[in-house]
Amino acid sequence: MPDKPFRLHVLEPRPGNARRRSGQQHSQRKLSDHTAYWLHRLSRSVLARFDGRLSELGITVAQFMVMLVIYSVEGMTPQNLSKYIDVDKGSITRIIDRLVAKGQVVRRAIQGDRRVVALELTKEGERLMKKLLKIADEEDNAWLNVLSVAEITEFRKLLGKLLTAQGINYPEDWLTRIGRL
Repeated sequence: MPDKPFRLHVLEPRPGNARRRSGQQHSQRKLSDHTAYWLHRLSRSVLARFDGRLSELGITVAQFMVMLVIYSVEGMTPQNLSKYIDVDKGSITRIIDRLVAKGQVVRRAIQGDRRVVALELTKEGERLMKKLLKIADEEDNAWLNVLSVAEITEFRKLLGKLLTAQGINYPEDWLTRIGRL
């Protein structure tokens, strides 16, 4: 991981550079005016740092998410996993194939239906998962440490409200798990 994180400087338009169409001057709109831009920047920054830590163990963020769901939900199928983490079936299959090749995950046939498989972590996958969870907790704490417990609580409530407005479900107990991990 580099000593200094990459920082993108916010570029502001030069004065007098407002776009003109049909003889009218439009108000200057900047990328930095949009909250979605800042959410995207925050997400990319947090995930880049997390990905750097995971890569030391040969795992990507996508592979971590898949492994965590398999670890947490018994009998998870590739189709349900795809829906659970909102990733297309083709991508899920490729991620699972890589994890199987690494010896982290196995596919087990479900009794009574040979067409359906359940995913399980191998013993090696379980050992690795414990290390990955520790890294995930450390990384969450690292980027949230600038907030107080009260601010984290409020942030989660507001984020929960935004997620709900977008039709994105989240576990209710996530809002009540307050404080550092």
